Amino acid sequence: MKFLLVILTLNTVTSTPSTSLLPTEESSVDDFSDAIVAILRRHFVSNHSSTMVTQSSKVNDHTEAVQLDILDRILLQTSNEIAYIFSNPVRPRRPRFFNVLLFDSYLALRSILSQLHPDKYDYSGYYLLILTAPRPVFSRTLQQMFIDLWAYNIVNVVLVTSNMEGHDSAQDIALFTYFPYVEHHCEHVHPVLLHRLAPFSKLDPSVDLFPPKLSNFHGCPIRIAAVDYPPYTMIESVGGRQRLRGMEGDMLNMIATLLNFTYEIVEMTGDDHWGQVFENGSFSGAVKLVVEGAVNMTSGCFSMRGERMSVMKSSLSYYTIKMMFAVPPGRPYTAFEKLFRPFGAVTWTLVSLYTAIGAGVIFSVRKFVYGRGTGMACMNLMNVFFGGAMSRTPGRNFARTLLFLWLFQCFVLRSLYQGSLFEYLQQSKNFSHVNSLKRIEAAKMPYRMSRGNVMYVKEIPSILKRTSLIPDNTEHRFEVFRQQSVDYLQVAMLTSFDHLAAYNEKFYKRGIVHVANDVLIRSPICFYYPKKSCLAGRFDEEIGKIQRSGLIEHWLHGYIGYRFFRRAKAQHHSPMVLTNEHLLGCYELWAAMLVLACLLFAMELMAERVPTLKRILDFLVE
Repeated sequence: MKFLLVILTLNTVTSTPSTSLLPTEESSVDDFSDAIVAILRRHFVSNHSSTMVTQSSKVNDHTEAVQLDILDRILLQTSNEIAYIFSNPVRPRRPRFFNVLLFDSYLALRSILSQLHPDKYDYSGYYLLILTAPRPVFSRTLQQMFIDLWAYNIVNVVLVTSNMEGHDSAQDIALFTYFPYVEHHCEHVHPVLLHRLAPFSKLDPSVDLFPPKLSNFHGCPIRIAAVDYPPYTMIESVGGRQRLRGMEGDMLNMIATLLNFTYEIVEMTGDDHWGQVFENGSFSGAVKLVVEGAVNMTSGCFSMRGERMSVMKSSLSYYTIKMMFAVPPGRPYTAFEKLFRPFGAVTWTLVSLYTAIGAGVIFSVRKFVYGRGTGMACMNLMNVFFGGAMSRTPGRNFARTLLFLWLFQCFVLRSLYQGSLFEYLQQSKNFSHVNSLKRIEAAKMPYRMSRGNVMYVKEIPSILKRTSLIPDNTEHRFEVFRQQSVDYLQVAMLTSFDHLAAYNEKFYKRGIVHVANDVLIRSPICFYYPKKSCLAGRFDEEIGKIQRSGLIEHWLHGYIGYRFFRRAKAQHHSPMVLTNEHLLGCYELWAAMLVLACLLFAMELMAERVPTLKRILDFLVE
C-alpha cells in the first residue's frame, strides 16, 4: 500500500495585503476545491476507515473563514463517499491513516505537527494538507515545511500552491514534492515541481501524484543495531568492513540489493544486547538506540512483545521461534554397565528370580533326594548357567530331564546375550537425557538464561527462583552449551531451538546438547524501527515477497540442520576388532570373580573352625 501525504496551499498575490491575497473570486475557490476533491476521491475513499480533519488558524479570522468555506465545499461533494471525523483529544482505537489538515501559515503547520502523536496519527498514512496563506509562499518556506515533514518521516508529499514568485496568472496551481533519497544526496529535502494546473482545468488522471520515493535509496546508508545470534544474525568482517550473515542477514542483503542501499552495523555489546523497556520510562540496549533514533532498525531475533511495540514500530513477522530448554546428554555407560545392556530390566529380573527359585527348591528338597549321582546340585546349577562343564551328572530320568531343560534354556539365553554383547561393547552410548520440563522440575535442575530471555519465565516462580543470569552474548551461551556437552553440567538453559541447532552444527565433535521436548513459548520475530520511521511499510512489501517465496526456510537450512535432534535410525554394525577399551568391563568382571574366588578359598580354610560356614559350603558341593 502506498502511503500518501498531500499539501495544498492557496496564495493569491494582489495589491491589498490583508484581503485580496486570499482567493475571493468564486472561480478561484472552485478550482482550488475541485483539485482537493479530485485528490480525495482518488486516494481517500475507503470502506473501512474514516478521515480525520484537523484545523489551525494563526493569521486572522479571514483565513479561518476561507478554511471553513473550503471544508463546506469538500463535505458537500464527498460526504456520501468519505466518512469524516473532526480532531478531538479522545484516543482512537488505532492511528488514523486518512487525515486532512488545514492551516494558514508555517506557524500553524508547526502547531499541528507538534500535536501529531503516533497513537492518533499514522505518520505513514494518507494526508491532505490545505494551506490558506494570505501571502505568497516562497521556495525557502516550502523547503522548511518539507524539512519539518521529513523530521516526522512523512515522505509522500504533494504540495499544491498558486502564483509562486513571479507567475502572473492567479489561477495557476503548481504541484510540488520532494525526494529524500536521490543520487549523490541522502535525506535530501528540496522542492521539486511535479505538475502545473492551468486555470479551469481538471486534475489529469495520468499524473502520478505520488511517485515511489523509497524504491531506490541510491546507495544511502541505513544504520542497523545488530545482535550476533546465530543462525538468525551473524556479524562477520570482510575486507575490514562488517557485513551481516544468517537468515536475517541474508534477507537484509537481498533487500539492500533490491532497494539499492548500504548499511552500517552498530554491533551491540555489554550484558543487555536486545534491551528492555523499564517501568520508569527508560530503555537499554538496542531498544534505547531505536527509540532515540540513533539507528534506523534492528536485527538479531527480536521477538514481538507488547512493551516493545508500545515504543517502537515492528515489521511483518517473518518467522516464529521455539523457546526450549537445552539440557545435557545423559552420562555415558561405564564399561561395567555395558555388560548389562543386552537385556532389559524385566529380563534381568526374571533371570535373577528363576535362578533364586531354583536355589530355593534345591535347598528345600535336598534332604529328601537320595540315590546315585544326586550331589553338587547348586554347583551344577551355576556351572550350566555360566556355560561350564559338569563334573557329576544325575542318573535318574527326571533329574536328567530337568538338566536338559535347564541346559537348553541357558544355552538360548547365553547365545542371545553373547551375540548382543559383542555389538554393545563397540558402541559409545549414554543414558537418556532429561526430555521434558516435568522431569527438569522433578530433578530440581537449576536454570541458566540471558537477561533478554528472563521475560519469558517471569510469571513462573518455580523456574525464576532457580534461574541464574549469564551475559547476553553468543560466547557465554556457547560456553554453557560446551559445559553441558563435555562436562555434563546439570543445568537447563532457555534458548531458541534454532540457536541450539547452530551450536550442534558447529561443534558436534565436542558432543551434542539435547533439548527438552516441551516448547515453553512460540514467539514471532521481526525487525523494529523508530515509531515514525518510513522504512517499515516499504520493507514489509519486500519481506512479504521473500516470505511467500520460501527463501527464509531455505536460508535458515543453509546454516543449520536438525539431524542431531532426530531419532537415530537402526544401524547394522559390521564386525570390528575389539580393543582393550571395549573389553574393560569384562576385565573388571574377571577381577571381581577372582576376588570372589579368593574369598571362597579363604572361607574354605576357615570352615574347619566355623561350623555354620562349613554347613553352607557342604550344601554347595554335596
